[in-house]
Amino acid sequence: MAYVIGVDVGGTFTDAVLSDEAGTIVAAKAPSTPPDYSEGVLDVLAVLAGQLGRPVADMLADTHHVAHGTTSSLNALVTGHVPPVGFITTRGHRDSIYIMNVEGRYLGRSPEELQNVLVQGKSHGLIPRRHAWEITERLDRDGTVVVELNEDEARTAIASLLEDGVAAIAVSLLWSFRNPAHERRIRELVAEADPDVFVSLSSEVSPRIREFARSATTIMSTQIGPGLRDYLGGRKALDAERSAAAIRTRIAGPLGLSVEDAAAAIYAIQNAQTGDLLRKAVVEAGHDPREFVLYAFGGAGPAHCAAYAAEVGVREVVVPLGPVASAFSAYGLAASDIVLAAELSDPSAFPMDPVRVEKNFAHLEAQVRDALDRQGVRFGQVDLAREVDMRYSMQLAELATPVSEGPIDAAELGATAARFEQRYAELFGAGSGFREAGIQAITYRVRATGALRFSPGLPEVARASGPDPSHARTGTRPVRLGTGSFTDTAIYDYSKLQAGHVIAGPAVVEVPTTTVVVPGGMSGTVDPLGNLIIITNQESAR
Repeated sequence: MAYVIGVDVGGTFTDAVLSDEAGTIVAAKAPSTPPDYSEGVLDVLAVLAGQLGRPVADMLADTHHVAHGTTSSLNALVTGHVPPVGFITTRGHRDSIYIMNVEGRYLGRSPEELQNVLVQGKSHGLIPRRHAWEITERLDRDGTVVVELNEDEARTAIASLLEDGVAAIAVSLLWSFRNPAHERRIRELVAEADPDVFVSLSSEVSPRIREFARSATTIMSTQIGPGLRDYLGGRKALDAERSAAAIRTRIAGPLGLSVEDAAAAIYAIQNAQTGDLLRKAVVEAGHDPREFVLYAFGGAGPAHCAAYAAEVGVREVVVPLGPVASAFSAYGLAASDIVLAAELSDPSAFPMDPVRVEKNFAHLEAQVRDALDRQGVRFGQVDLAREVDMRYSMQLAELATPVSEGPIDAAELGATAARFEQRYAELFGAGSGFREAGIQAITYRVRATGALRFSPGLPEVARASGPDPSHARTGTRPVRLGTGSFTDTAIYDYSKLQAGHVIAGPAVVEVPTTTVVVPGGMSGTVDPLGNLIIITNQESAR
């Protein structure tokens, strides 16, 4: 029996899901173990093996592949917990990462924030200025060497950065995506000085036009690179006494509240803030929250979802449970085909040279095939898709346009230009294009999809003879939700619930990897896949 395992490593917990060809699915959770996250991975694999009743080695021997993902890198970037890195660029361009090509003022901001220019500010630089060095070298837009690399300056920059304690070095030179020779030579010089120092090259990380975006991407890749290079790889009971002590010291005491009142306020504020963010995201996109179903997964989401869904007017909440429960991302890793992409900027105007275009796509296709081979997975099928980012001349933004399979000739390039104009008209309105301005191809891209030989499905749970869930009820206990008072609340064991059971709130459903809250006045129904469907408004549900 071949298994597929998905492992999702988070900052707090490491989740895993295992499936086999027969449709069996088991999920597990173990605490993450920074800084050596591999220990948490091994721990969660041991939990999976324990559920199967098999030794870990035997389980892994029968595993087709392990799909692995982690949020630890994103967490490190967001919190700023990254090692110090150095940056080397072309002389005269060091400040580009601080000027930010104006993008630093608008990236990630809403339309309302963009209009309020009085409160706009530029984000801080990714690295301190003392860690940004410039060296003499220059390529032109075709990749031709105009000024040779000054290796003495490069050695001086490298020595200074290493002396200052950087853990890695990012290299982003002008037009290096057209000719990576100078960047590769700098990597060799770094290796001569210290072979253990991690190095990222923009020509490999982001070989595309636009200096600031390429350099910023390379720097962030360098900031997480050492951690990923050294990376070799929830069940946790709540300590009520320590939790109460933390709330008493940090919140209840300073505000003159009881611990219970403070905890209830924390819960209510969290729900209100989440509701505000949800409303903001949906309404600003031009939609009515009342027309949507809320999908609430994860370890903490099911404890809050019904409350904030009701606050924004959502009538129905789906809590995905079944065998995957809070290991939802790990299930996605196990169930998904593998998709990889490679891209390369090579700006040119129509009419273009078919040989040049064919060469670009051939280079990218070889890259993605090699990357798929390195996955070490036997795929049932591999599909390649081509596209090119195109624009009318002098525009600042491009539109991704598909390119057909097969040989590239003048006819195919003409068809690609026609597809671009059709998509442009669909997005911006008929007649909005201006072919007379000329059409440009900027960045080429190839996506490879490696289809897995089998993908885990979700088995259905046993169907109940009626809606009464009494046999899954383990008792009652006083529960306080929000700012109300304590109420005797029914407690249910999820493992004993079946499809068709209906739970009337107030109720708490205990799942090994999460806790679902069904507030008073609401109900939850178990569907055939074991998900819990919460109806927040009884009248609107009839």
